Amino acid sequence: MTLVDTWASTAAGAFALSENNLYTVEAFREYFDHLKPDGMIAITRWEFRHPEKPYVWSQWPWRRCTDSEIANPARNFIIASQGALDEDGIPVVVLAKRTPFTPAEEAAVTAHLENYSEIEPLYLPSEPGHNPFSDLIASNNPYGFARSYAYNVTPVTDNAPFFFFTLKPGQILGEKGLRKGIDWKVNLGVLVLLLVLVISLVAVLAFLVLPLALRKRNARQSPLPLLYLWPWD
Repeated sequence: MTLVDTWASTAAGAFALSENNLYTVEAFREYFDHLKPDGMIAITRWEFRHPEKPYVWSQWPWRRCTDSEIANPARNFIIASQGALDEDGIPVVVLAKRTPFTPAEEAAVTAHLENYSEIEPLYLPSEPGHNPFSDLIASNNPYGFARSYAYNVTPVTDNAPFFFFTLKPGQILGEKGLRKGIDWKVNLGVLVLLLVLVISLVAVLAFLVLPLALRKRNARQSPLPLLYLWPWD
């Protein structure tokens, strides 16, 4: 899957709470169930200075490949980016195998990288480097890593496939959380929804609850039924 997502509708924050079943835990299990023992999956997506979703892709392939689990996933991944990951909008590719990458396969990747200087390795089995990708794979604990990471990178499931929602609760109303090191155009939709909720509550109070409360007060009736309007109106 190479850049299968589009940013065409992100100006309105359309992706933040949209469902996407391509990147769920169940989807990755099915992808790997269809691979031969030496097969691999390659996924390329746009990434940001503080990486978000390659974490989700690389958290689950070793968790359950068919009926077995990989005890140590350190040799099952190769991750590279087109240029240094020092700005937003950098293509990042994650290669993952059901079986460990062999020294010959890693050598082939290294030779390829030497021919294309603009591509930088972020994680190689023999040279894991020092970056969040390396930290995640070394931890072998995606949920524990997600709790300590700055943004919401918890693996998504088919029951809640909100892959593009990367904010933690405390970041929703903060400019730093929306704009620094994160795809703020996507997550801006959450703030728009909250503003719509506030406007709706004000409108209901001003044009429905308050007039009815005043009418019932003038009629010397209790305003308590307004807390649940339907049975009385």
